[in-house]
Parts: sequence; structure tokens; C-alpha cells
Amino acid sequence: MKMMRLVVFLFISLAIPSEGQNTGSTASLPPASRKYTANAATVRGIRPDGDGKFQNLEVLWPVEVPAGDCNWRGSIRSDLKIASAIMGTSTIPQGKATVSLIFDGRLIGASEKTSWTFQGLIGCDSSGVDPGILAETNFTVQPSTYSKRVGLELVSTIQILTSPGSEALAAIDVRTDSTLPAIFEFVNPPAGFQARIEPMREPAKGVVATISVDNTMRPGRYYLPVKVTVGASQGTADVVVDVITAQ
Repeated sequence: MKMMRLVVFLFISLAIPSEGQNTGSTASLPPASRKYTANAATVRGIRPDGDGKFQNLEVLWPVEVPAGDCNWRGSIRSDLKIASAIMGTSTIPQGKATVSLIFDGRLIGASEKTSWTFQGLIGCDSSGVDPGILAETNFTVQPSTYSKRVGLELVSTIQILTSPGSEALAAIDVRTDSTLPAIFEFVNPPAGFQARIEPMREPAKGVVATISVDNTMRPGRYYLPVKVTVGASQGTADVVVDVITAQ
């Protein structure tokens, strides 16, 4: 498993419902040499906290791709500033699929901005000749319905895809100007998960987390809380793990 590339494997679901809210326009690159289509994404708030505020924003992006090892990048931004970005790769059968991307909703809650843009890029050709397809969707949200970020900004390559009995990698960084070391730890991960953290560089402002999944784990989406401490300051985030049946 150590040969795995340090990327986030996102969950591709052919059965995700299409209901949602706040869809917008879609723009794409010139047609690729193989068949791609990308429709407008749907967004929705998920995982309300104890006050009823959404902790995450889920983007459901319908695409049609040729079969192959596909790579994609999704981001959300307000104005011209990218607030968060996710990269991933997976083998996708030819045809229609829905890419589900989970963003930290606290970015929206803290921004107080209602107008946002999702941009997705997906390609399924490792040669680099096939340009794939790029699409944008404008959407509107109410920041007051989302949780606000408290403490240090902790950034995770937020989703990984794995199967029971396997492991996967995620990179986690903290954004701080402090020269003090950053201490990362997983806080009460769900039963069936083991997480090991190793520094990426010195001083350690980023780490690599190896997530191992027990053989008994059921397929589903899980949220693993991670905390960073820098001096007297702390921050939290969730590493999202999609467990699927081994292919």
C-alpha cells in the first residue's frame, strides 16, 4: 500500500439522488477527443451540528466519461479566491457517474458570502493528450445556515477512497505563521479505523495520515476528526473516508 500515490480518492456513486438546491450555469472546455459530458452540479448542506448549522457542503457533479483511470480536481470559490480544492483519481466505467465532493462548510459560514462557484475538471487519459472536460456551476447559499470556523485553519485533502482490509493516505496541513511546532492527532476515530501520522517536512506544519480500515467495516461514508495544536492555539477538521466493497 506504500506505493499508493498521495492523493485523495473520491467516492464515485452511480446511485446518488439528484435532489439538491442552488444550481447554476455550466461552461466547459472544447470537446475532448473521447466522449465527455458534464452537467451543472447540485449543492447541499449536510451534517448539521448541535445548533442545526451545516458542517459540510456536498457537491454532486454529474459527468459522463470514457472508461479508464480518471483524474479530477474540484474547487469552490467566492469572487476570485479559491476557498478549498480537492483532487482525486479512480477507475471509472464508461458512462454516467456522479462525483460527490465534500467541502468544509465552515469556510462558507465564516465568509458571509452568498455567491459561490464550483469548478470541476475531469480527464481519463494518463497520456495527457486527452484534455478531459471542465465545468463551472454558480450557486447561492445562506452563510447563516453553516457553522463558522473556530481556531486554526486545518486543511485536509478531505476525502479518501478505500475498502475493508486496506489503507489509504491523506495529507493534512495547518495554515499558521507561528514558528512553533504543530501537533496533529486524531480524536476518537470511529471503531474500525486506525490512523498513523507522520511529518511531511520540518518544522512540521503538514503531515501524512495513513488510514487503515478493518476487514469488518461496512461500506459507507465516515468522518474522522483530526485536531492540530500550535502553542496555545488549536484547530479541527474532518478527514472524510469512503469505504467501498473491494473491486
